[in-house]
Amino acid sequence: MKTNGESSLKHRSWEAVSAILTNLYGKMPEPRIAKLKKLFLLAAFSAKDGVIVELGTWHAAGTIALALGSKVGNNLPVYTVDTYTYRVGWASEVYTQADKDVAVSMVFKAGVDDIVTFVQMDTDKALSKWKLPIGLWFWDLGIDQGSKELVLYDDFMKWEKHIMPGGYAFLRDTYDRRFGSAYALQNLSGFSVIENNPGILVLKKDE
Repeated sequence: MKTNGESSLKHRSWEAVSAILTNLYGKMPEPRIAKLKKLFLLAAFSAKDGVIVELGTWHAAGTIALALGSKVGNNLPVYTVDTYTYRVGWASEVYTQADKDVAVSMVFKAGVDDIVTFVQMDTDKALSKWKLPIGLWFWDLGIDQGSKELVLYDDFMKWEKHIMPGGYAFLRDTYDRRFGSAYALQNLSGFSVIENNPGILVLKKDE
């Protein structure tokens, strides 16, 4: 059953979308809210063509922010890629297959299941099959306790060939820049920096 207001998807403001997310997830910490707001704004007003790709999700809050933004903008399809296998995150949080069931349920409740596709596989496998041009690419896989130091940068370099000229990349490595965003800044080629704040690095591919 969809919650109040979620069946009307042409939301024009972040405030309306924030109310939907709060209704679904409850009160959230400020850094998470900042991330979700940035996703909504990029999907609504920056991504013009292609598809939106999210690498890593949990209970789909970011997925929903992207999809609601897309509904405001150009109605671009949203693909969210995650293995949904058991792993332990950087803060000892545990991820399991059950998280996918919650994510799918939340996407349905938000009324965006018509443009969201769940891709359950690791990023390299998804990449090996990928054919679609990307207008907005978002990395939020989180950091496993065994993650190699430049995991974000490595993924970015593998996927960036699919990002369209004029497309956007949002790199978020849990405030620990050793996982790739700092290195990306030092080794940028073909991208311009749009925003560089703690937890938020937005790049635009040169046209």
